[in-house]
Amino acid sequence: MTELPQTFSCFACGSEHPFGLNLAMTTDGDCVRCLWTPRQHHAGFQHAVHGGLIATALDEMMAWACGILAGRFAYSVELTVRYHKVLMPDTEVECIGELTTSAPNARMLQTKAEILAEGQRIASATGKYLPIKEFSGDHLRAEFGEEGAEQIRGYMVWEK
Repeated sequence: MTELPQTFSCFACGSEHPFGLNLAMTTDGDCVRCLWTPRQHHAGFQHAVHGGLIATALDEMMAWACGILAGRFAYSVELTVRYHKVLMPDTEVECIGELTTSAPNARMLQTKAEILAEGQRIASATGKYLPIKEFSGDHLRAEFGEEGAEQIRGYMVWEK
């Protein structure tokens, strides 16, 4: 698995966001993955991680699948989430995002994601994403810094 750089400010994957999820992605070229351990401050009820934060993690996995696997960062336009089990705070989970669009140059990218704890599905999602047309090298440097931008550029179709 190849480690991917984190953005600075994103709520879900930002390394410097003080209240964020701090998701750190890896890829094997077929999917994006990360390990995440939600904490007590991520709970809705004390015994359960808030469903909105689970949806945020799923959305982030699918957005990264667009960026890395299709080479086009994108905004979510439709997100369908299914919750299978309660996720307890302080439980390490594996988050996986995949691209399901057959043509990477499609106008709309389709994705799926899931969150697993000890091999059991906690939540799953499908999504549709609209590629960001104006995304540039300046955007990459602002979000990832110079070194991270260089790594991300290798995945971008508009940079090839």
